[in-house]
Amino acid sequence: MARVSIVKAEDAQWRIVREASPPDIARKLSEGELDSSACMHQPGTEESPQLFEIKFLPGATVAAHAHDQDEIMYVLAGEMHVGTQVLKPGSSLSVPGKTVYGFAAGKEGLHILNFRPRTDFTFHTPEEIRAARPAAPNG
Repeated sequence: MARVSIVKAEDAQWRIVREASPPDIARKLSEGELDSSACMHQPGTEESPQLFEIKFLPGATVAAHAHDQDEIMYVLAGEMHVGTQVLKPGSSLSVPGKTVYGFAAGKEGLHILNFRPRTDFTFHTPEEIRAARPAAPNG
């Protein structure tokens, strides 16, 4: 039988991204992203959703990348700069899995919630995504 999973605010553990990221992922992240902090609220499984929170430092950039799973990011505070768009608190961004995107935190930083339908700790560069796509047929 399924169980309810509760994480109370006072039990949430914030970690610096640099300290929490495996080396193969950390080498793909910017310094601003590595020095930001994150809290895993629900790690998820293959059958259950994942929810984490990130506080990006002012001006931190997140280089173009993709994940295996779809995700929704919800802006709690600060600004998220996505291309020419500026997302303020209460805004959200939905990104299908394997879609390349990037963003930057505003001058006051950026605080977001990130939801994925299943656990996903992948971080693919644009080159890795291109290499994984089937070659176009000649014709």
